[in-house]
Parts: sequence; structure tokens; C-alpha cells
Amino acid sequence: MITVAQLYTGGVGSEIVRRLAGHPQLELVGVLVHSPDKAGVDSGELVGAPHNGVTTTLDVYEIITLRPDAAIYSGMLGDHELIRAATANHCSAATWPSAMCRTAGCSSPTSSPASASANASN
Repeated sequence: MITVAQLYTGGVGSEIVRRLAGHPQLELVGVLVHSPDKAGVDSGELVGAPHNGVTTTLDVYEIITLRPDAAIYSGMLGDHELIRAATANHCSAATWPSAMCRTAGCSSPTSSPASASANASN
């Protein structure tokens, strides 16, 4: 099982949180959010999905201490460089020039954006 941290819960990040629920190869272990009103809540419930037991945080260092196998960055600006330093495996959905993608890999792709991210190559 590949452990994954989701960074931010906008349109793309929320969909990734929803699709990670029950994924056979990926386990959501942390979710970073931008605003205090999104912090400290169950990430599944935050994105309109069933309770998933993963509490959101504003603190990037909480995500780093989880030592996820992979981090999916779905923000526009911010601390993705910190996550990049904490895990060798990260993917960014950002379209600006410093967007990056490195992966932990899965044995087979599925239709899930999260698993597609985990199957991307350098």
C-alpha cells in the first residue's frame, strides 16, 4: 500500500480525496488545507464524501512527519518545495512552470486521477 498526502482541497484536491477512498493501492494519510475553517475536520466530510478518518491540517510539518510515500500537490502557490524535500515521490497538478511530477508507482493504472498521478513517470 502506498501512503499518500493530499495537499489542498480545491476542485482537483477534493476529487482526489474522494477517489482515494477504498483505492486498492493508495491510502490517504494526510490532507493539508489553506483556511482555518477547513482545518481540523474529517477530509472525507469536507469534500462531500463519507467520513474517512483523516483529519485536515493547516500545518505542513504535520504532513511531513507522516512520512507519506507520495504527496499530491493541488495548490497554485505555496509550500510544495517543503513536501518535495520530505518525500521523493510527489506530483503536482499545478500548471505553472515549477510544476513537477515524480512517483512511487502502482502496479496498474485505474481511472482514478490519484492513481494516474501515482503511475506517471519523471
